[in-house]
Amino acid sequence: MSQAALMMSTGVVTPRARTRFGRSRPWVHWKMEKELYVYRLLGRTEGLPTPSILWSDNSKELLPQNYVLMTTLQGQLLSHLAPSLSARELRDIYFQMGTLLAKVHGVTLEAFGYITIGVIASHPTNEAYMRSQFQKKLVEFDAYGGDPALRRTVEEYVETHNDLLTQARIPVLCHDDYHEGNVLVAEEEGKWRVTGIIDVENAVSADPLLDIAKTDYYAIRANEAKREGFLAGYGRLSMNWRERIQLYKLYHALELWDWFAPVGNKATVIRLTDDIRRFAAA
Repeated sequence: MSQAALMMSTGVVTPRARTRFGRSRPWVHWKMEKELYVYRLLGRTEGLPTPSILWSDNSKELLPQNYVLMTTLQGQLLSHLAPSLSARELRDIYFQMGTLLAKVHGVTLEAFGYITIGVIASHPTNEAYMRSQFQKKLVEFDAYGGDPALRRTVEEYVETHNDLLTQARIPVLCHDDYHEGNVLVAEEEGKWRVTGIIDVENAVSADPLLDIAKTDYYAIRANEAKREGFLAGYGRLSMNWRERIQLYKLYHALELWDWFAPVGNKATVIRLTDDIRRFAAA
């Protein structure tokens, strides 16, 4: 590979290692630092199929970019395979996904909040963190032309269900993007095995049910085989988990609305508006 191609690449893969390059824009620098921090946290937990960090360098002495060298994970994205898999195969895979996410949630942190190389803009309680997040997303909802009446409905729902935000006492590491596009699987002896968990850029320190809610909203939806496998694999859930997941799904729908509205994706915005309305009416 030429030097020019190397500099433009976001990653170079060898059979055993992958080199990831940070883009030259200064504001992207923290994303590499976050990946290092989160993958190292996950690396302390036995049995998690995440890449190991072999080397990182932000000095720009060897190359004109920041870079990370990490081990390669085998397998292919579950999102590419899921449509062709049977209900039993999906249940088995989601059982593994649930088991692995429970391991991720075994990593506890010092406060609730967003993660870079630690918890930033930290909050002492989940209630404080999530109310702050709802407020932030509703301000964006307004700015991007969201329905004022729907905003008030969301505010009323959050206020009415505020007690659900007080029940998570210990902040844990949440992947916050745990869906089929970030899970690798490989077939071994006729059975599918989860071989990788990737893309930790969204990771937060939060209520573990916030993570489960996103997986449910993004990936499980109405698929009972996926849901049954995932919940069985994850294990025991805390009190009022269904109601708390419902509240968090409202948050995720609002967050996704704020993502798509500025780019003018009208069909998706309409669907997400319907989701927000449905979750806030439950």
